[in-house]
Amino acid sequence: MTIDKIINSPILLDPWEHKVVDDILPDQVFKKVQEAAKFLTKYTIDGKTNPIWINEALTLGVKQDCVDSIINFTDQILDNIDDILAGFSTTNKSLHGYYSLPKFGVSGKNFMYPIHSESSHKVLLIVIYLEPEIERGTRLYTGQQESDFHKEIEWKPNRALIICPNGNNDETWHTWKNTNGEPRVTLNIFCEKIECMEKSMTKSAENDNFESMLWLLDQIGKNHLTTNKY
Repeated sequence: MTIDKIINSPILLDPWEHKVVDDILPDQVFKKVQEAAKFLTKYTIDGKTNPIWINEALTLGVKQDCVDSIINFTDQILDNIDDILAGFSTTNKSLHGYYSLPKFGVSGKNFMYPIHSESSHKVLLIVIYLEPEIERGTRLYTGQQESDFHKEIEWKPNRALIICPNGNNDETWHTWKNTNGEPRVTLNIFCEKIECMEKSMTKSAENDNFESMLWLLDQIGKNHLTTNKY
């Protein structure tokens, strides 16, 4: 079972806590998601990463059963999030619950995201490599400078990098870049604290993706994409 694989995979400590899980999506689900990734490459913007939330992907033409599979997989992550977090030394947990709005990250050529660590409202990040077959993976650092480069999580389709930020003094320095001229596509499942949703709603209105947050609220009302089920 995929969730068991995530929970039981060893935590790698070098240069900071993370997991690497191969074949994270079941074969039939991965085929659907990779097909969607290939379809979304037409929305690549050179020099940028274009985030495409799964509701937007549906509007653009990604098949409903693919979106449903992503929702179901994310639900499994959220239903087992306490067990997934248990092995990490994080203190960055919620007392109220979590939610997630998955998105595709579509990076154009000549793009490199600045070296950064994760904000405290994110508690679990799962980045799944999708497309193309050969690309650069995520680069891990011990600090904020390029000279602090430590290692790269090699690119392999259906491989996931799992990060658990440790709180306000987070040291999960990392970045990614597109080097071969082809669109680079990942599926990003970021689990966030439910108490930070209001702030995210405000930010989404400023970034013109408020419609995606409204879609998320509708999904939460249907007992999806949250741990707070009624």
